[in-house]
Amino acid sequence: MRLKRGIAFAFAKATDRITYTDPKWQTNRTASAKAGIAFGGYHFYEPNDEPAPQAANFLAALGDVENMLPPVVDLERTPEAGDEAEYLRDVQAFLSMIEDSTGCTPMIYASPSFYTQYLGTGLGQYPLWLAEYSHTAKPPQGRDWYFWQHQQNGTVDGISGSVDLDWFAGDADALASLQC
Repeated sequence: MRLKRGIAFAFAKATDRITYTDPKWQTNRTASAKAGIAFGGYHFYEPNDEPAPQAANFLAALGDVENMLPPVVDLERTPEAGDEAEYLRDVQAFLSMIEDSTGCTPMIYASPSFYTQYLGTGLGQYPLWLAEYSHTAKPPQGRDWYFWQHQQNGTVDGISGSVDLDWFAGDADALASLQC
């Protein structure tokens, strides 16, 4: 695996909701491949939209996932009060659709508090990308993290504006083994 200025991997937003595709998605994917950086995409999940059209939107943007990092569902938006059980079922349905279509186990991106409050133990079979802006990763009880987003205002040469900074809980071989 070639490293570009110490960067071994990158994730970029691919989609949001049922129709939005990030206009920089293909550019980011192409640039990462050209730089030799392991790359993956994520979908920003909206609890008020049905899971099937969200999954279809994400899958259409992803295209061929061979040699990509696992697809990710970004879970930040809270469900309406009283809809927590339905939310968990819908997220599970979304993840199942992504896995069935790609053959690759997707990951969950969530903060420890969000994970504990809304996901509980219902999605423990999916790898966790932990969103926690601190000096120490503190995943939900009983969970390990694969990726840890520890900063949201980082800088990277060649990218204008703030970027998220993440750690991977493994070496280059472990990262390569995650690819679809």
